[in-house]
Amino acid sequence: MTTVVLANGVFDMLHIGHLWHLEAAKAMGDILWVSVTDDIHVMKGPGRPIYPQEHRAALVKGLRCVDKVITVSGLLEALEFVKPSILVKGIDYRNGLHDIHENYCRKHGIRIAYTDTPKLSAADMMDEARRRSGL
Repeated sequence: MTTVVLANGVFDMLHIGHLWHLEAAKAMGDILWVSVTDDIHVMKGPGRPIYPQEHRAALVKGLRCVDKVITVSGLLEALEFVKPSILVKGIDYRNGLHDIHENYCRKHGIRIAYTDTPKLSAADMMDEARRRSGL
């Protein structure tokens, strides 16, 4: 039986933390789907996302560990489309997901797993780059 894994995120300003997380997610199954949140549903502050959804999805798809990419409005849409065996989230979600996502996974027999890769923030990295440049 093939184990399908789903990871999701914005993936704006792709960085090493994203790669480590997706590699760890891939190690949990056979096929790694990654859902990228579409531009209209990215709520990360003014001027975000930096890159349009097509660019973010193409960068993620270019990673060796990623098998398939979908652009979605949110996690629930990705879960319904992919129908994974495992939903993989980062360490920052270990205290729980939104109830709607947890309930969907429980109802459909989807295991929720967490990577132990460090949480790195693209927003913090952008702030640091601005600080260093004096902007």
